[in-house]
Amino acid sequence: QLAEKVGCSEAIIFRIFPTNEAIFETLFEEWKQADIEPETLDILDGSAMKTLEKFYGNLMEAEDFSAGQLVRTGWRRKDLGRAIMSRNGEEKWRNAYREVLRQSNDVVRVTLAPVIRFGQQNGEIKDGDPELLSEFFWSMVFGLVAIRRNYPDRYIEPQFHDIASLLSPR
Repeated sequence: QLAEKVGCSEAIIFRIFPTNEAIFETLFEEWKQADIEPETLDILDGSAMKTLEKFYGNLMEAEDFSAGQLVRTGWRRKDLGRAIMSRNGEEKWRNAYREVLRQSNDVVRVTLAPVIRFGQQNGEIKDGDPELLSEFFWSMVFGLVAIRRNYPDRYIEPQFHDIASLLSPR
């Protein structure tokens, strides 16, 4: 499958990686780095709300994600994530996975709070603790993703303006 996705032959893959385990270790390291590195969002057009809207849109388009990878790439390679999870039953990989989770950055404090703070300074977002408002926003969005995944037949995706109105000063 990897050779097909990359667009080359299996022989080329195994010339670079001597074993399937070597392929997996390399992919795991890429996934790990994407999850551990501090993530920030660039403010779009001087607007915190536009920035949050893009973040929300990326989350709603992703099937599986970790916050750091989503911020970094705009979407998470779901096949890579599934490969990592498939090895989660093996003790070596279960421990490695837990270590990545332990080291992961806090998406609320590192990624969203600076955007909320910026929006408060510009009058786009209501006053209050930026970390608390970020936690509220993240909980709403992450909850929607969980509902979509677990109850797809009952899920109706809200528009961003429905969520943004909860952060708006008006």
